[in-house]
Amino acid sequence: MGFSIVISILSLTILIFLIATLSFGRSNRYLVGWLAICAALVFMRLAFEAAWPGLSFYAFLVFPSGYIAGFMFWLYVESELFAHNARPFIAFGWGVVALVAIVHCVCFIIFADLRDDAAILQQTDIVRKYTRCIVAGGILVNSLWLALAFKSFFRFERAQREALSLERTRRIAWLRFLLWSNAVLLLSFAAAFAIVAWRDGHTPFTPIESSVTLIVAYAIAFFLIRRPDINLLSRTPRNTANITEPKYIRQNLSLALREKYVSSLDNLMARERIFLDENLSLARVAHDLNIPAHHLSIAINSVRQLNFYQYVNHWRVREAQQLIADSANDSETLLSLALKAGFQSKAGFNRIFKQHVGLTPRAYRERLQAGR
Repeated sequence: MGFSIVISILSLTILIFLIATLSFGRSNRYLVGWLAICAALVFMRLAFEAAWPGLSFYAFLVFPSGYIAGFMFWLYVESELFAHNARPFIAFGWGVVALVAIVHCVCFIIFADLRDDAAILQQTDIVRKYTRCIVAGGILVNSLWLALAFKSFFRFERAQREALSLERTRRIAWLRFLLWSNAVLLLSFAAAFAIVAWRDGHTPFTPIESSVTLIVAYAIAFFLIRRPDINLLSRTPRNTANITEPKYIRQNLSLALREKYVSSLDNLMARERIFLDENLSLARVAHDLNIPAHHLSIAINSVRQLNFYQYVNHWRVREAQQLIADSANDSETLLSLALKAGFQSKAGFNRIFKQHVGLTPRAYRERLQAGR
């Protein structure tokens, strides 16, 4: 048994373990789908290396599905970060798969070598050219979807940074790890493709992408075993400002109930001053109030026209104003006061403070001192 076959078997085993484990949990179906496609690609490699019969038919599964791997990964990132309804894009993604499947069927009928397992194993001229076209197209399409996934991730990070939430740190680390792992994996396939094309090789695989696939699969399994809840990222609505009245009705949230929720939240903030906790999260507050988190989020948005972190920052700015106005704090730095008010950094504090007050903290302090 060759080294490449052992690597493929190990990779496939880990991927099947991940798929089975995540399928029985509450994991995002897009993540499971992406892992299943990775497993299909590894299976095709194993079948080729082991010279299993039926190679020409395995390609019907692997070639089209290879074009949806990046799309499935993008759907996972979008749905986890924004609870995004991506149904309009699903038709496009499946359309690409259907197009590749149709092209493969036509080529399968036209070119006899694509129906011959021996020709596939020998990578005859037409098979080699066709395989390279399919692989090159798959790399380009998946690179596009990965770039879009990175764009969504960075947009989410910017939004969370402005909201000064630490709730994201551990869970966002999972998505960041997954994004860069996918990037490395795709880069390894691109490097292998370039090496094979440059050497005009007759084997469409190299030890590069197989080794990287094993490392990535093992790393994902290790990550999820250590933190089994990490892939259940709390979702953030893409645009909470557009929640309409009928939605409140469907959620059984009358205006009086929404106002009651926000009043309870106001009392909690004023009484226990939990906004000073830099790790404060919607889930924790909802638990303290015994209110469903999504109901509390809807109530804040409806009554105050703010998302949760904007609401918390409103309280933090008020606290910072009081601290700055207190002459006993004149000797303290603005950063020290910002940290006391629940902010995490001076840059974020300056930006949020100016948004609410219209002045930078320094200008606000100087104006108060001049008026004494």
